[in-house]
Amino acid sequence: MARMAVLAIMLLWSLGTSATAHAFGADGHRITGYIAEAELSDEARVQLRALLGTYDLAQIALQADERRAELAQRLPGSERWHYDDRLACHPDLPVRDYCPGGQCASAAIARWRDVLADTRAPREDRVLAVLLLVHIIGDIHQPLHAADNNDRGGNAVRVRLPDARGSESLHAAWDVAFVRLAMDGLTPRAAAQAWRARYAHELAAWRTGTVESWMEESYALAAQVTYGELPEWNCDSPSGATLSLSSAYVEHATALMPAQLTRAGVRIAAVLNAALAPRPPSH
Repeated sequence: MARMAVLAIMLLWSLGTSATAHAFGADGHRITGYIAEAELSDEARVQLRALLGTYDLAQIALQADERRAELAQRLPGSERWHYDDRLACHPDLPVRDYCPGGQCASAAIARWRDVLADTRAPREDRVLAVLLLVHIIGDIHQPLHAADNNDRGGNAVRVRLPDARGSESLHAAWDVAFVRLAMDGLTPRAAAQAWRARYAHELAAWRTGTVESWMEESYALAAQVTYGELPEWNCDSPSGATLSLSSAYVEHATALMPAQLTRAGVRIAAVLNAALAPRPPSH
């Protein structure tokens, strides 16, 4: 059996299992999945059921993290598909510098979108395309998956939230802490419903754009807020000390989460809807 087929079957089998998630945390990715599910076209629902059988986008959204080691082993380079390492202080760097060999999130989305849209592609490849797209499109809406400061996307920067006993990485704060603060006790499903309703008048605009424009949004957010509002932050020079985040920083980051996660869910659905739309017969 081909390597891709084995991987797709492995990922489908694992949909009911639990493991440690990373980017945007399990709650964040589940929220994007619930929002995407609500945004699917009727045709996309039919096509996804044909490809996947019984499916749950909220669980599928976790798979590329939960099975990251298996993916890396079977698809070399896939560990780089979760982010574009574009330097926050050097916006004019050419794409080849932060997406070497096409191994980055934006390029991966384009490739797997084409696989999903190709009705002649093997079913196993299209299944894998769904699993990757649902996750990676969510990833790029976490600002530290669109920018870097020579600090592994904020993983090398330690921060302490107000009243916290210990510290965590800046990346973890944006993956998990600010998402949970924004949820304010809601379950992922309830948060998804509430936030999709909150931004009802924004959804049509958020369905438009390109992967490149979505990456630009997240990059600007990283440069201006995620990094730009850090205390004592210096370009190209990650701090060796633990940074104490102000209440204002935490409140701003938390306030951004509902819109970022809603954008992600809406755009996951937009990509799936377009890729799975009926095609006119070829001549």
